Order: sequence, then structure tokens, then C-alpha cells
Amino acid sequence: MKKSLSAGKKFDVAHLRIVKKMLHSKRPQFLRQDAHKKFRFSQVWREPKGIQSKVKKGIKGHRMMVKVGWGSPSVLRGTLRSGVRPILVSSLLEIDSLSSGSSIILSSTLGLKSLVAIVNSSKKKGLSILNLPKNFDSVIKSRLDSKKGTRQPSATSHNPSSGALDSKVESSSSKSQVPSQKSQTSSLSGGDHK
Repeated sequence: MKKSLSAGKKFDVAHLRIVKKMLHSKRPQFLRQDAHKKFRFSQVWREPKGIQSKVKKGIKGHRMMVKVGWGSPSVLRGTLRSGVRPILVSSLLEIDSLSSGSSIILSSTLGLKSLVAIVNSSKKKGLSILNLPKNFDSVIKSRLDSKKGTRQPSATSHNPSSGALDSKVESSSSKSQVPSQKSQTSSLSGGDHK
């Protein structure tokens, strides 16, 4: 059974931040094996799978592998530089339980109405929103204006004076007249010509 570091122990967070900074300065850049040779390989870490892979074997002079020892202290994982843990918010009800001064991250699946409601209530409560764009008001106005501009009245309106319904009736009556004219011309000519 794995014991958590925070159970029964008090940590000096300032000291742990110094340790994290030192570890980060010594940490190598973990890249995929042969990423510098082949352009199609992205510059991200992928574990080497080959039987004879020198990186997998840990041979000197080759890239370093990702291991547990390179990680930051577990107490500091998921925190900001200020030491605050951000909270993911996906509904207006979640904001009610938060205290003022805490940091939130807005869910990417929020719709326009709920997004505006959450932002307004979090501003009233004094919460800091981490992923809110600086020009949020102008972006929301443009999205609302574009939605209003694309909305069109329905074609089957209950208003009898609508032009759409009249145009449909006229087009259907003109289509029915065209075949009857063709039948009259063919009977006058006396039959098919080859």
C-alpha cells in the first residue's frame, strides 16, 4: 500500500518550491528516440519499444528516459506558482460552494449562456478565472451578434401574408402548366419525327 507524503507530515512549501526549481533546471528535455533524425516524428516523448533500443537500455551517450525520480514533489503537483490549486468549473452550482479568492478554470464544454452566467457570478464573488481571454466582452458580443444575424424566419409561417408561402404556390402552379403545353404541341405536329 502506497503511503501519501502529506499523511501525518508537515512540509515546508517554500523549501519544496526551491527543490522543484532545482530539479527543473537539471531535468533533461525528454524527446522521442531519433526525433532529431526523422522529421515525421513529433518533438514529444514516446517510450522506446525496440528490443535493441539504446535509450530503453539506458546506455551512456543516448537520450535519458522518463523516470519517477525526475518528477516534482507530489505535494506541489497540480498547483500554480502562487501555490493555489485551480478548480475546474462546469456549472453555476459549483461556484456557490467556492470561497472568494480561489482560482477557477472554466470547462471547455460550456455553452454561451452558461459561460456568461458563470463569469458574471464569479466576478461578483471575487474569484479569479485563469483561462478567460482578455477581450472576453468583445468576443461574447461578436458571438451573440453572429447568432442573431444567422437566425432567419421559418418558411412555414402562420402569417397568411408571408411572401414565402405565396411564392411556393406560384412555383407549383407554373410547373403543372408546363407539361400540358408540351402535350398540346406534340399532338398538333402529328406524331414523332425521326
